[in-house]
Amino acid sequence: MCVDDNSIYAEDISGTWHLVDGGYFLPNSRVKVTCVIIEGCQTVRISGSYSDQIDRMTTYTMTGQLFDDRPGYQSSSGDFLYYYNQDPAGWHVGPGLGSEVKAMYLPNDTSIYADGTSETWYLSNGTDFLLNRLVRVSCAGAVVDGQWSNWGSWATCHTYCTCGDDNCLTNAVQRTRQCITPPPLNGGSNCTGDSSQERLCACLDIDECTNGGVCVNGRCANTIGSYNCTCNNGYRKNPTTQRCADIDECVDDSVCDTEKSSCTNTLGGYDCICDSGYRKNPRTQNCEETQDAEGPSTGTIVGISFGVAIPSVLLIIGFYYCKVCKRDGSVTPVSPEPSAPPPPYSIS
Repeated sequence: MCVDDNSIYAEDISGTWHLVDGGYFLPNSRVKVTCVIIEGCQTVRISGSYSDQIDRMTTYTMTGQLFDDRPGYQSSSGDFLYYYNQDPAGWHVGPGLGSEVKAMYLPNDTSIYADGTSETWYLSNGTDFLLNRLVRVSCAGAVVDGQWSNWGSWATCHTYCTCGDDNCLTNAVQRTRQCITPPPLNGGSNCTGDSSQERLCACLDIDECTNGGVCVNGRCANTIGSYNCTCNNGYRKNPTTQRCADIDECVDDSVCDTEKSSCTNTLGGYDCICDSGYRKNPRTQNCEETQDAEGPSTGTIVGISFGVAIPSVLLIIGFYYCKVCKRDGSVTPVSPEPSAPPPPYSIS
């Protein structure tokens, strides 16, 4: 084919092209030359396989050639990455650009650029093509090692057993994680370790502390498969029943002074009852002798003196006051004569 046009650049050609047909050049006005701007990543990397086609897990660079309106890529070892628009249509890796012989292919993906592909690749193992969901084509850049995502939730248990029941059969459940945060890129290493964990639904823990009667006179703390009771002061835990029993402090003679008091046990404590003639010091809680044990105190004597003296004085005054009484019942008050004072009183 040819065109009579002296344009400097091919995309500037505006003349009519002539195409050979049966030995003759025939004009075809529909043929045009246009500028194609190649976008996408100039160099891409295929990665993700650690068994099949390992040698083809490498970088590929655009050749500047188009095949089926898509850029072709070539690796340093001579392999080509290209779009192949025949059954199966999709991206191929083979020994030549447009070759039907392929080492791996990506069907049903019509992406314009190789780094825009996202479907699953099929790799030859020498006898067949096996799918590999880990293989990716990415823009070549910094090497990125894969990182695990967080663990997912455990699957729901459908069968539970009571703790300690060895005859109960349970099912196992799993949780998983993925190597996607980020996935390995540009030849980066894959995540190490297991992608799943398994556990048995062997035992459904019961919170015994929700029953207010399991730890009377103590504080209850739930544990897996059991509970622990911490007794309050004045109580001791029975190792068999796990219940808090009152401690009888009175069996220890040293808790109260037996010469001055007697011990009385109470729930969670005890009380020292002072003997007669003793009273408890509110500050030290010790039994101390009272003053009555040594005889009457000064305050007691004064009280007795005033208690006897006042009625006696009143009696004497009344006697002299009524000494001169008239027969008609009237009274003439008479003061006692100085020469005759009332007899003195004393207290024996």
